[in-house]
Amino acid sequence: MNKRVQVIKYVMADFLAAIIAWTFFFIYRKYRVDHDVMDHFRVVLNDPKLYYGVIVIGLFWLALYALIGTYRQIYRKARLREFAQPISSSSLYCSCCIFSLQLFSGFYLLHEQHTRSTIRS
Repeated sequence: MNKRVQVIKYVMADFLAAIIAWTFFFIYRKYRVDHDVMDHFRVVLNDPKLYYGVIVIGLFWLALYALIGTYRQIYRKARLREFAQPISSSSLYCSCCIFSLQLFSGFYLLHEQHTRSTIRS
């Protein structure tokens, strides 16, 4: 098979995996903030932040995989390295992503509580 076609398959599969992971994470975060979100699921799907995140997170994953050399020699891959390299890079990225999202979610919740308390006063 053509090497270029195989690389495109790898890139599309990685981008699709990033889209699916971000969508599930976005829905989970919405559910953690508001448990009634499942009753208004269309609101979640119409949120522009979901689509912005899909593009940014997907492209970031592709850039990360390109930087670590995932798409260079696709026919000369060792099974153990192919298994260990994405796990190590993904765990590092996910740790940073979860920490930063929790940090920003905490700031958002504090801002919401402050706003509600000043409105009531």
